[in-house]
Amino acid sequence: MWNTLVTSLDTTGSYIGRQDILREFHVCQPKEDEPLTAYFTKLSSYCIQLDHTDDAITDRDFRTEIFTLLPSQYAMKLMILKQGRPLLTPEAVMHDLLEEETTASITKELRDASTWAALFSRRGGYHGRG
Repeated sequence: MWNTLVTSLDTTGSYIGRQDILREFHVCQPKEDEPLTAYFTKLSSYCIQLDHTDDAITDRDFRTEIFTLLPSQYAMKLMILKQGRPLLTPEAVMHDLLEEETTASITKELRDASTWAALFSRRGGYHGRG
């Protein structure tokens, strides 16, 4: 009997099920060691589950969730996105932030590679004039 109740209440067809999904959406936060795509996928799945219900997540709620919970390394990009007119769709915001994440990752790799190159060349060194 409990399994029947759980099954019937844990769906988007019930008010309790929708509120549970909405709560999960609002407590979902990006993890430091996780790429943004995983975070955006979770948020999108909650939106899809609640789509066409009374508790559907609006574009405004989706943007607000992204703008308020991302780590500080995205602060500059978020400021630029918030100032953009007209307001971007959640998909466009996610696309821009994923590009920023990729750029930051490539920059870090290049910085690490140039540091190693500098250390290697310094170690080999130049020993005299000739």
